Amino acid sequence: MTQLAIGEATPHGATYDGHGVNFTLFSAHAERVELWRF
Repeated sequence: MTQLAIGEATPHGATYDGHGVNFTLFSAHAERVELWRF
């Protein structure tokens, strides 16, 4: 089951915290992003 929660703004990229993975990125002009999980 996938759970979504508020994460942290840093560090950028994917970071495992022992309980799950935080995905963070920055774009000054993006209107949307896609996260593909394999």
